[in-house]
Amino acid sequence: MSVPLEIRPLSERDLCTDFDAGGTPGGLALTDFLRRHAKKHQRQGVSATFLALTDGKIAGYVTLVGATVFRKDVEGVLKSLPPYPLPVLLIARMATAADFQGKRLVGPRLMRDVVFVEAVARRAGSGCVGIATDAKPEAVTFYARWGFTTLRASAELPALSRMFLPLATVQRAMEEAATGITSRAEPVRPEVVVPALLDSSVPAISGPPPEAVDLPFDQDADVETKG
Repeated sequence: MSVPLEIRPLSERDLCTDFDAGGTPGGLALTDFLRRHAKKHQRQGVSATFLALTDGKIAGYVTLVGATVFRKDVEGVLKSLPPYPLPVLLIARMATAADFQGKRLVGPRLMRDVVFVEAVARRAGSGCVGIATDAKPEAVTFYARWGFTTLRASAELPALSRMFLPLATVQRAMEEAATGITSRAEPVRPEVVVPALLDSSVPAISGPPPEAVDLPFDQDADVETKG
Protein backbone atom coordinates (compact mmCIF):
# COMPACT_ATOMS: atom_id res chain seq x y z
CA MET A 1 0.00 0.00 0.00
CA SER A 2 1.35 3.38 -1.01
CA VAL A 3 1.89 6.01 1.68
CA PRO A 4 1.56 9.66 0.52
CA LEU A 5 4.63 11.70 1.35
CA GLU A 6 5.05 15.47 1.46
CA ILE A 7 8.57 16.59 0.53
CA ARG A 8 9.62 20.09 1.62
CA PRO A 9 12.42 22.08 3.29
CA LEU A 10 12.84 21.96 7.06
CA SER A 11 11.26 24.98 8.75
CA GLU A 12 11.59 26.49 12.21
CA ARG A 13 8.07 25.38 13.10
CA ASP A 14 8.77 21.69 12.46
CA LEU A 15 8.72 19.49 15.56
CA CYS A 16 11.77 17.24 15.22
CA THR A 17 11.90 15.81 18.74
CA ASP A 18 9.70 12.83 17.83
CA PHE A 19 11.93 11.68 14.98
CA ASP A 20 13.63 8.34 15.62
CA ALA A 21 16.00 6.68 13.15
CA GLY A 22 16.47 3.58 15.30
CA GLY A 23 18.69 2.36 18.10
CA THR A 24 21.86 1.56 16.16
CA PRO A 25 24.86 3.87 16.66
CA GLY A 26 24.28 5.35 13.21
CA GLY A 27 20.56 5.72 13.83
CA LEU A 28 21.12 7.48 17.14
CA ALA A 29 23.54 9.93 15.51
CA LEU A 30 21.08 10.66 12.69
CA THR A 31 18.28 11.20 15.20
CA ASP A 32 20.44 13.55 17.26
CA PHE A 33 21.42 15.61 14.23
CA LEU A 34 17.85 16.34 13.18
CA ARG A 35 16.67 17.02 16.73
CA ARG A 36 19.54 19.23 17.86
CA HIS A 37 21.58 20.57 14.96
CA ALA A 38 19.71 20.69 11.64
CA LYS A 39 17.81 23.94 12.25
CA LYS A 40 20.85 25.72 13.66
CA HIS A 41 23.04 24.69 10.74
CA GLN A 42 20.35 25.81 8.31
CA ARG A 43 20.06 29.23 9.98
CA GLN A 44 23.85 29.58 9.76
CA GLY A 45 23.87 28.70 6.06
CA VAL A 46 25.99 25.62 6.71
CA SER A 47 23.55 23.10 5.25
CA ALA A 48 20.02 22.67 3.92
CA THR A 49 17.73 19.95 5.26
CA PHE A 50 14.63 18.58 3.55
CA LEU A 51 11.91 16.45 5.12
CA ALA A 52 9.66 13.62 3.98
CA LEU A 53 6.41 13.76 5.98
CA THR A 54 3.24 11.72 6.16
CA ASP A 55 0.26 12.98 8.15
CA GLY A 56 2.56 15.58 9.70
CA LYS A 57 5.03 12.96 10.96
CA ILE A 58 8.65 13.08 9.80
CA ALA A 59 9.33 9.87 7.91
CA GLY A 60 12.85 10.82 6.88
CA TYR A 61 15.20 13.62 5.96
CA VAL A 62 18.20 14.49 3.85
CA THR A 63 20.80 17.18 4.56
CA LEU A 64 22.79 18.70 1.70
CA VAL A 65 25.89 20.87 1.62
CA GLY A 66 28.12 22.36 -1.04
CA ALA A 67 31.53 20.68 -1.38
CA THR A 68 34.40 20.16 -3.80
CA VAL A 69 36.28 17.19 -5.22
CA PHE A 70 39.68 17.09 -6.90
CA ARG A 71 40.00 16.30 -10.58
CA LYS A 72 42.25 13.33 -9.86
CA ASP A 73 39.49 11.73 -7.79
CA VAL A 74 36.90 11.79 -10.59
CA GLU A 75 39.00 11.64 -13.76
CA GLY A 76 38.06 7.99 -14.17
CA VAL A 77 34.42 9.09 -14.44
CA LEU A 78 34.63 12.61 -15.91
CA LYS A 79 37.02 13.87 -18.57
CA SER A 80 38.64 17.17 -19.60
CA LEU A 81 37.97 19.02 -16.36
CA PRO A 82 39.99 22.05 -15.16
CA PRO A 83 42.80 21.47 -12.63
CA TYR A 84 41.15 23.12 -9.62
CA PRO A 85 38.65 21.89 -7.01
CA LEU A 86 35.36 20.99 -8.66
CA PRO A 87 31.95 21.85 -7.14
CA VAL A 88 29.62 19.03 -6.12
CA LEU A 89 26.49 18.60 -4.05
CA LEU A 90 27.29 16.48 -0.99
CA ILE A 91 24.72 14.27 0.72
CA ALA A 92 25.80 14.89 4.31
CA ARG A 93 22.95 13.06 6.06
CA MET A 94 20.10 10.84 4.91
CA ALA A 95 17.84 8.94 7.29
CA THR A 96 14.56 7.06 7.37
CA ALA A 97 12.47 6.90 10.56
CA ALA A 98 12.47 3.49 12.20
CA ASP A 99 8.75 3.03 11.52
CA PHE A 100 9.33 3.43 7.79
CA GLN A 101 12.56 1.52 7.34
CA GLY A 102 12.34 -1.40 4.94
CA LYS A 103 9.21 -0.07 3.22
CA ARG A 104 11.11 1.29 0.20
CA LEU A 105 9.29 4.61 0.30
CA VAL A 106 11.35 7.37 1.86
CA GLY A 107 14.88 6.97 0.48
CA PRO A 108 13.82 6.91 -3.18
CA ARG A 109 11.60 9.99 -2.81
CA LEU A 110 14.34 11.98 -1.10
CA MET A 111 16.82 11.02 -3.83
CA ARG A 112 14.50 11.79 -6.74
CA ASP A 113 12.63 14.82 -5.45
CA VAL A 114 15.35 16.55 -3.44
CA VAL A 115 18.90 15.41 -4.16
CA PHE A 116 18.64 15.15 -7.95
CA VAL A 117 16.48 18.26 -8.36
CA GLU A 118 18.76 20.33 -6.12
CA ALA A 119 21.89 19.17 -7.96
CA VAL A 120 20.50 20.14 -11.37
CA ALA A 121 19.37 23.54 -10.03
CA ARG A 122 22.81 24.10 -8.52
CA ARG A 123 24.56 23.46 -11.81
CA ALA A 124 22.36 25.99 -13.58
CA GLY A 125 22.82 28.57 -10.84
CA SER A 126 26.44 28.34 -9.80
CA GLY A 127 28.01 25.10 -11.00
CA CYS A 128 27.96 21.43 -10.06
CA VAL A 129 29.68 18.47 -11.71
CA GLY A 130 27.97 15.75 -9.71
CA ILE A 131 26.66 14.37 -6.44
CA ALA A 132 28.98 12.95 -3.79
CA THR A 133 28.49 11.15 -0.50
CA ASP A 134 30.59 9.36 2.10
CA ALA A 135 28.65 6.12 2.48
CA LYS A 136 28.73 3.68 5.35
CA PRO A 137 29.40 0.06 4.27
CA GLU A 138 25.73 -0.86 4.58
CA ALA A 139 24.71 2.07 2.35
CA VAL A 140 27.11 1.38 -0.55
CA THR A 141 24.64 -0.93 -2.32
CA PHE A 142 21.87 1.66 -2.07
CA TYR A 143 23.96 4.30 -3.81
CA ALA A 144 25.38 1.85 -6.36
CA ARG A 145 21.83 1.07 -7.50
CA TRP A 146 21.36 4.74 -8.26
CA GLY A 147 24.50 4.73 -10.40
CA PHE A 148 27.03 6.08 -7.88
CA THR A 149 30.62 4.92 -8.38
CA THR A 150 32.95 4.25 -5.45
CA LEU A 151 35.98 6.51 -5.80
CA ARG A 152 38.01 5.72 -2.68
CA ALA A 153 37.88 5.56 1.09
CA SER A 154 36.97 8.90 2.61
CA ALA A 155 40.13 10.76 3.67
CA GLU A 156 38.32 12.37 6.61
CA LEU A 157 36.38 9.24 7.62
CA PRO A 158 38.33 6.10 6.60
CA ALA A 159 35.46 3.75 7.50
CA LEU A 160 33.29 5.40 4.82
CA SER A 161 33.44 5.18 1.02
CA ARG A 162 33.45 8.34 -1.09
CA MET A 163 30.92 7.76 -3.88
CA PHE A 164 30.10 9.93 -6.88
CA LEU A 165 27.40 10.30 -9.54
CA PRO A 166 28.05 12.58 -12.57
CA LEU A 167 25.42 15.24 -12.95
CA ALA A 168 25.13 14.63 -16.68
CA THR A 169 23.52 11.26 -15.93
CA VAL A 170 20.95 12.79 -13.60
CA GLN A 171 20.22 15.79 -15.82
CA ARG A 172 19.59 13.70 -18.92
CA ALA A 173 17.33 11.34 -16.98
CA MET A 174 15.28 14.27 -15.67
CA GLU A 175 14.99 15.78 -19.14
CA GLU A 176 13.83 12.46 -20.56
CA ALA A 177 11.28 12.04 -17.75
CA ALA A 178 9.91 15.56 -18.27
CA THR A 179 9.61 15.32 -22.05
CA GLY A 180 8.97 11.62 -22.54
CA ILE A 181 11.67 11.69 -25.22
CA THR A 182 14.81 9.62 -24.77
CA SER A 183 18.12 10.34 -26.45
CA ARG A 184 18.97 6.64 -26.41
CA ALA A 185 17.24 3.42 -27.36
CA GLU A 186 16.57 2.89 -23.62
CA PRO A 187 16.11 5.43 -20.79
CA VAL A 188 19.14 6.31 -18.68
CA ARG A 189 19.68 3.51 -16.18
CA PRO A 190 21.25 3.92 -12.75
CA GLU A 191 23.83 1.27 -13.63
CA VAL A 192 25.20 3.41 -16.47
CA VAL A 193 27.53 6.25 -15.49
CA VAL A 194 28.07 8.46 -18.53
CA PRO A 195 31.33 10.48 -18.73
CA ALA A 196 30.70 14.11 -19.67
CA LEU A 197 32.55 17.32 -20.47
CA LEU A 198 31.54 19.74 -17.75
CA ASP A 199 32.85 23.17 -16.80
CA SER A 200 31.69 24.66 -13.51
CA SER A 201 32.25 27.38 -10.93
CA VAL A 202 32.07 27.50 -7.15
CA PRO A 203 28.63 26.46 -5.82
CA ALA A 204 26.39 28.11 -3.26
CA ILE A 205 23.71 26.69 -0.99
CA SER A 206 20.50 26.68 -3.00
CA GLY A 207 16.98 27.28 -1.78
CA PRO A 208 13.90 25.05 -1.95
CA PRO A 209 13.88 22.67 -4.93
CA PRO A 210 11.89 23.49 -8.04
CA GLU A 211 8.99 21.27 -9.06
CA ALA A 212 10.08 17.64 -8.96
CA VAL A 213 9.60 15.09 -11.72
CA ASP A 214 9.65 11.31 -11.60
CA LEU A 215 12.86 9.81 -12.91
CA PRO A 216 13.13 6.61 -14.96
CA PHE A 217 15.02 4.84 -12.18
CA ASP A 218 13.86 1.60 -10.59
CA GLN A 219 15.58 2.18 -7.23
CA ASP A 220 13.31 1.04 -4.41
CA ALA A 221 15.41 0.78 -1.25
CA ASP A 222 15.53 2.86 1.90
CA VAL A 223 18.85 3.75 3.50
CA GLU A 224 20.61 5.15 6.50
CA THR A 225 23.80 6.82 5.34
CA LYS A 226 25.90 8.61 7.92
CA GLY A 227 25.75 9.51 11.54
